[in-house]
Amino acid sequence: MIRNVLFGYTEEKLRALEDDPKKPMIIKVFARAFRRDLKNGSLTNFTIFMTWAYGAPKTEIAITGGLEITTVSPEQRRARIDELLDALEFAKQAPAEGVVKVDVQE
Repeated sequence: MIRNVLFGYTEEKLRALEDDPKKPMIIKVFARAFRRDLKNGSLTNFTIFMTWAYGAPKTEIAITGGLEITTVSPEQRRARIDELLDALEFAKQAPAEGVVKVDVQE
């Protein structure tokens, strides 16, 4: 039934489905959503329902380039965190040119 609603019905037939008290509620919801998409010129609901009914399309991602892994000791990690926190504190205290400083309560 869903395939017929998705692909075989005119706007008039979709409207008739919405008004038919004998049709299942899910079919009525589909019909209303697709008519709304048609009116708005979008495929948002169509895409959502197709993903729901048939699953998301397979997606592949190609990754190129190198990956560098650096081992950091706990002391080095702590030093880097402290450095970043100091820079953040400095940024809070020294506003950029043309920017009004606002005190933030923490």
